[in-house]
Amino acid sequence: MADLIDELARGEDRLRYWLRERKADDTAFLLAIDQFEELFTFAEAEERRRFDRLLAAALADPDCPLFVLSSIRADFLDRFGEDMPELTRVLNRVGKRWTLAPIGEAGLREVIDGPARLAGLDVDEVREAIIDQARDEPGALPLVENALDWLWQRREEGRLSGRLFTAQGGLAGLLSRSADDLLDGLGPQRSRALELLFRLVKVDPEGVRHARQRIGRDEAVAIAGGGTAGLAVVNRLSGQRRPGGGRQAGPLRLITVGDNGAVNLIHETLIRSKGLDAAGKPQPYWPTLWDYIEQHKERAAWRERLQLMAREWRDHKGLSRLSALAGWSSLFRFRGLAAQGSLEQRYLRWSRAGAAVVSVALAAMLVVIGESVAWAVDRGATFAMIGERWAYTLRLVNRHSQISSRSPPGPFRWGATRTVRNDQCIR
Repeated sequence: MADLIDELARGEDRLRYWLRERKADDTAFLLAIDQFEELFTFAEAEERRRFDRLLAAALADPDCPLFVLSSIRADFLDRFGEDMPELTRVLNRVGKRWTLAPIGEAGLREVIDGPARLAGLDVDEVREAIIDQARDEPGALPLVENALDWLWQRREEGRLSGRLFTAQGGLAGLLSRSADDLLDGLGPQRSRALELLFRLVKVDPEGVRHARQRIGRDEAVAIAGGGTAGLAVVNRLSGQRRPGGGRQAGPLRLITVGDNGAVNLIHETLIRSKGLDAAGKPQPYWPTLWDYIEQHKERAAWRERLQLMAREWRDHKGLSRLSALAGWSSLFRFRGLAAQGSLEQRYLRWSRAGAAVVSVALAAMLVVIGESVAWAVDRGATFAMIGERWAYTLRLVNRHSQISSRSPPGPFRWGATRTVRNDQCIR
């Protein structure tokens, strides 16, 4: 392998030449690549580019009998176009894609029983309970893996304990324990990760039943800190393993990223309560996220209000859109609630511009009022005289508008207006 690595480093054609030299009649090579997504999460950019060119050149060569079978998580499919341009061209021309359906009950049973048979492990006490709790969940596999791994580490005489599984709260309780371990392992990025999980929750103001809500992958990266740091948080929460094959603490993932780029919490139990205790307080499955939601419930309400106002603004047409903009008081409340590139961010940008224009107009009005008061004081005028002056000024403005409206059409329409000046009324 060391000699082969040196050979491949000499150029992007070296793989196809190496394979062609070993070609035999009526034979071909099959290269199986499992967990292809790790090329995006582990490899450096230059390593990815070299891999892309080497493999694409071999596949594009009709005299190189190479076939490739790869598996990749659906949430990484969008990375092909950006990071694998050469392979993307080959895939679009001669490749075939097969999407695996979500695992069903029979598949879950085999996931549990198959490894247990190989290890001589008794799983009778936990099998049905695990299948019942994982049924119809989009994140079933990571939940089951996390529970089985935890129980395996605490096996009793070759048996996974149903008593222990129940005492830990089943899949949900084990998920809570592992979720805390995962967050704590993020170090300074912990707060960003917790904020992202919070944004994936549709908060119930009464605190009775929160619900999951999807957001886009780009928005999730922005919430998690943006750039490579935000992408690293999203990858860790969605199950990225450490280089060298080591696993992070906790379940494989707390979030899922669909093939359409939608990010979602892996399981409703992350935001559910088991009910009320004797004092009438909720008993959450995962207290860490539940407490964070409770602390930021008011901010969640303002976030929903911002989303609603942004949609209403988008649906308005013409000048009516101006009336749907937010004022300074609301802008202060909305600060930090809009993700980069979102409709809410565009709405807030327009609202800040509108509020600035209104502020300038109010300042100009105050200047005019101040000038009027100064004029009255200088001349010892009464309030009646000030009123007459303002009335006369308004008549001039009205007359000016009427003259303007009668000006001929064309590019110099407003140049046809005439200015009325009166030194006693207009300084």
